[in-house]
Amino acid sequence: MGEPKNNVREFRAPKPKPRNDMRIDAPQISGEAAAVSGIYRLEHAGKHPIQEELLVQKGICLPGCALCGEPITYPLVQAVKPISEDPDFR
Repeated sequence: MGEPKNNVREFRAPKPKPRNDMRIDAPQISGEAAAVSGIYRLEHAGKHPIQEELLVQKGICLPGCALCGEPITYPLVQAVKPISEDPDFR
């Protein structure tokens, strides 16, 4: 009969798009690498609920909407220093 199918989808993170404008105050969009570590607000035109804020480490690829696949805009709410850079935690 053949092998049973696995219903688990494989996740492959997209490679972040390089960004020319690295201003901290400029909103970023899905697919770009986070310019700084911080709390980002999620702005999305979809008619379904999504979380309002997301904590992201610098260099992580900002995701699109998991429900509809449309892009999300990410304005930075507050930059935060990663704990790995805090001398009290070294």
